[in-house]
Amino acid sequence: MAKKTLTEQLRQFVAKCALTRYRIAKLTGLPESTLSRFVVNGQSPKMATADKLAEVLGLELCLKAQRKPTGRRRAARKSKGA
Repeated sequence: MAKKTLTEQLRQFVAKCALTRYRIAKLTGLPESTLSRFVVNGQSPKMATADKLAEVLGLELCLKAQRKPTGRRRAARKSKGA
């Protein structure tokens, strides 16, 4: 099964939240139409919008590396500065 994107997970939290979309819009300061486009139409939010939604929903973004970095960028920077 494919992992859900950040926006898919956020959309799911909004849908399952005990708050109405109207109340979430009021708490975030977002227009209700913006929230509706995100939840119903699947439009991706701007990062600032996602931040506001996460704050109101009590969510915290935690990053987890899925693979080890190769170190190629670091090696390239060293060779340019040498």
